[in-house]
Amino acid sequence: MGCGGSTQRGPFAPKKLGEETKNKLRTFFNEMDDNKDGKVTKEEAFKFFSTGKFGKLSASAMFNEVDKDTDNEITLDEFISFWEQVRKSGYKEEEIMEEVTEIMKGGQWVDWKDERNVGMKPGEARPSLRSNS
Repeated sequence: MGCGGSTQRGPFAPKKLGEETKNKLRTFFNEMDDNKDGKVTKEEAFKFFSTGKFGKLSASAMFNEVDKDTDNEITLDEFISFWEQVRKSGYKEEEIMEEVTEIMKGGQWVDWKDERNVGMKPGEARPSLRSNS
């Protein structure tokens, strides 16, 4: 097929999130948004992650990566935007879906090898790293 084909593969393929992934992320966000006001506060994040290991650490790590405007609230737009930049960093959509599913089941937040950082200080315990290899 020539250059006019609409399906791209390989290193130049578009790295956008599909609707299924966005829907899963909306569900995840809504599970954290305890009072359903369209924002996740640190308190709501602490409550959500409290059932798993390293709950406060996971909530803090998520805020360090996702709360780009540092207003101590995460909006749905910020949340989706975070995952879009993870995808653009080279991760497969399947990897993102798998990790989101694990977090929703009580897993801990992880530090992706992307443009953002969980912001841990040297010597602090940190969530496991995921590579895009």
